[in-house]
Amino acid sequence: MKTIQLKIEGISCASCVNNIESTLNENPDVQSASVNIMNDTGVVTYDPAILDDTAILKMVEQSGYQAKVINDHQTLTFQVDGMTCSSCALAVSSAVENFAGLFDHHVNVATDTLTVTLDPSKLRISQLKDAVMKAGYSLMLREDLDETVDYDALKMAKAKKKMIIAGSITAVMMTMMVIHMFVVMIPFYTPIIAVMAIPVIFVLGLSVHQAAYKSLRNKKPNMDVLVSMGSLPPYLIGLMGLFFPITTFIEMAATIMTFHLIGKYLETRAKGKASQ
Repeated sequence: MKTIQLKIEGISCASCVNNIESTLNENPDVQSASVNIMNDTGVVTYDPAILDDTAILKMVEQSGYQAKVINDHQTLTFQVDGMTCSSCALAVSSAVENFAGLFDHHVNVATDTLTVTLDPSKLRISQLKDAVMKAGYSLMLREDLDETVDYDALKMAKAKKKMIIAGSITAVMMTMMVIHMFVVMIPFYTPIIAVMAIPVIFVLGLSVHQAAYKSLRNKKPNMDVLVSMGSLPPYLIGLMGLFFPITTFIEMAATIMTFHLIGKYLETRAKGKASQ
């Protein structure tokens, strides 16, 4: 496939964009076509064995617009670290979309990638990395990745390890809770479960709280915020049980984080298969 950058004249509204994109995408030999109304440009990927640049320009003319090919562009694909949901993808997209020299960009949350088409004379890779880092994520060029390393397998192994450790600790906590409530009272029960919950909520779940903070800082709250709010307040309020005879929900806080880590593992495994 070949990707070309077009400078299009006559675009004035979203209807113009839809008109051009639909005309190009209706051709089965065009893999993708997108138009950016902000800078009157378009990016078209097509099969060069069947079509050529002239044929693409004629399609645009048939839509009622004039276009020319811009050759000073570069298409790069980055691996994005830290994305978990569509809200994260939106945050990454928002971080890069307003750069001068950026013709087109696409974030794929399923494969954790960011694909950009840019003018290297106007926009540097370091600028994109800095902008995405401020949003709470990190970028690395796919071509810079070590091809001998299976990064998907490493991510799955890490997520699985977290899930197993958290699940084991929480299972013991829940068993103790049942015994304490229905069989026999366990001495120093509250201090014991408070200590047991620390690695689940604050160590294994540290990345969740960090992601929640970053998403709130960027005013784009995601699912991590919900999980963090469901685990931190119950644990911290539950510490009052060390001093007052109140019902605590420390076990629930650890359980919420554990279920989330199970979901993270399933998500990572699904992404790995999607990437393959």
